[in-house]
Amino acid sequence: MKRVMVFLALIGIAWLITGCGEREYVAKTFDENFCDTLGDDKFIQVSGVLKAPDTVIDEGDRLLVLIVTDIDKTQPWIQVRIKKGNGNNEIAPLPDQFTFADFKVKTDDGRILSHGDPITIYGQALGCTSLSADKIN
Repeated sequence: MKRVMVFLALIGIAWLITGCGEREYVAKTFDENFCDTLGDDKFIQVSGVLKAPDTVIDEGDRLLVLIVTDIDKTQPWIQVRIKKGNGNNEIAPLPDQFTFADFKVKTDDGRILSHGDPITIYGQALGCTSLSADKIN
């Protein structure tokens, strides 16, 4: 029994050493070839401009927003699922009838971003047109 406990303790220590590191995100260039370059990378970093869409899709605890390369263009874009709330890495809940002024995203370091601001998203790729945000800068 003592050997089993020592073995399990060693496995636990190895898991802590290898499993508790910070997640690595692969930087991706966000352009027309984004889908072609995604490959097998699951956790990515993309930068662009935060764009308040005409309509927001409410997914319960998350809102779907758009990131674009140029605020005056609609392509290329990526949908980003951002957790709703008032904490860091969250988007403030929106009223039913919202304007660009209502659109506020809090970054990892507490800054407030709104429509037209540069943004970097770290998150999990959900196909080549969608990303679930873990961290926002």
